[in-house]
Amino acid sequence: MLASLVVRAVTPAAELPAAAVERLQPKPGQNNVLVRLTLQALDRTLTIGEANALRDRVYRALHSGPVLELTA
Repeated sequence: MLASLVVRAVTPAAELPAAAVERLQPKPGQNNVLVRLTLQALDRTLTIGEANALRDRVYRALHSGPVLELTA
């Protein structure tokens, strides 16, 4: 159901705004990566819950920082 994953931007933690650093608490040398996910079931419409669960699975697979920002 993951049709595509595109990296939109990579920002070193040192270049993030103060509010983002406070929220994310990145470790020295980490980067913040903005990705665009396209979710698509071929046979039906995904529910919001299904889409959020898929988003969280991808997030957990990519994430390496100390703070998790999950939808559920």
